[in-house]
Amino acid sequence: MYPDATLVTEEHRNEVIISIIFRLKPGGEKENNNDRIILKSFVSDIFCDETRQHQLKQCERVVPQMLSANYDISLDHYENISNFNDQFPDFKSYQYPDSDLIFKTFSTSSSVGCQHYICGCLQQCPTCKNFYGCRQCHNEAEDHVLDRTSVTTLKCRFCSETVPFGDKCANCSKQFCSVFCPVCKFMCFIGLDEKPFYHCEQCGTCKVGLKKKWTHCDKCNRCYHVDYFNSHRCGIRTATECCVCLGTLRDSVFQIRDIECGHTMHYHCWVQLINQNNFSCPMCKKCLLDAELRQQIFEHYTQIAQKTLIGTRTVQVHCNQCNNEFGFFEQPFYWCHECKSFNTSVVNGNPSTETVKQYIQQLKDPIHCLILTVENAIPFFTEKYNLNEEEIEVIKQGITEASLQVIEHLLRIGGFPPEKELFLALFK
Repeated sequence: MYPDATLVTEEHRNEVIISIIFRLKPGGEKENNNDRIILKSFVSDIFCDETRQHQLKQCERVVPQMLSANYDISLDHYENISNFNDQFPDFKSYQYPDSDLIFKTFSTSSSVGCQHYICGCLQQCPTCKNFYGCRQCHNEAEDHVLDRTSVTTLKCRFCSETVPFGDKCANCSKQFCSVFCPVCKFMCFIGLDEKPFYHCEQCGTCKVGLKKKWTHCDKCNRCYHVDYFNSHRCGIRTATECCVCLGTLRDSVFQIRDIECGHTMHYHCWVQLINQNNFSCPMCKKCLLDAELRQQIFEHYTQIAQKTLIGTRTVQVHCNQCNNEFGFFEQPFYWCHECKSFNTSVVNGNPSTETVKQYIQQLKDPIHCLILTVENAIPFFTEKYNLNEEEIEVIKQGITEASLQVIEHLLRIGGFPPEKELFLALFK
């Protein structure tokens, strides 16, 4: 568990997030609190200024975790999820009824500590002799860096006595933490259900994760998950700063996200970019998404593209993924037919209409609605005017050179008839 906030004064309190793991009663609904069978609850995070908005959004969610039949209550939650993902790597929760699933939801509470750690003590910096909640708190306020391994003196938040470094108070015997590393002097009350940890001698610090699942690379001087160790691009991930916020990576309390392009950022910075529909690395413009998310975005954009009429103004398009360039008619977004990616940008250039048409004609499998025939535009008009099958048939049978020219003209000036009857009259 975590320490009771009422045992300390206001200045020693923080806001924490509690994870609640549950399954449903027979016939229950996951949104109804009374239909939940609570399996366990544990503190999982601390609210801090940098990630507060992201954290508040996360707290609103009810998240499917795994199949109920595979959940072992005797194991930590983190290990349950890890084992299940190993056994069922392609698990999709939407393929199962809610009654077969384990869920996670969230609540908030108060505890003891700072914005970075749940901890029952303050640490004294040997350089300035000031006490702070943790090294991050110190480094944000002072003009020098606190080496946490050099800390020898603590101040208890419960009794205010100064005591030697340890995992509990030498005066009042209150526990300072539930997880403790005497080597790098890490201490916190976020336990193994949320953040199991191990100390890596080569990295010289503690890492979040199951030790059996991580291997150290001497050339990169960092640990990699065993599933990706043999395939990682050795020696390129040497950044010490997040390429989004420029915050530290090596000793950060936040989760780290490795991108396929070789750049690295905080996980919450990655989420922020995705939520802003920004799917490109800020350093090299390569795609931020993993294979599964990339496929979802591809399918979503494809559906939109097939119903979107292209414009008549030509633009030059650069593919950020494979560096291919091509001319196309103006669109909200563009699809590279070389690497099958929507990760593209409009660049300087003014290709001729004839050049663009020649490019389009050679495409074997065009995704965009190209307005070469009225049939290509039918999905767009069906949605715009809510056409039924009989009305679609009217359009198909009424295609003439004249109607094609009218549609081209309407597209050019953006003047489609507002009434369905006027539009259908073009084909009668």
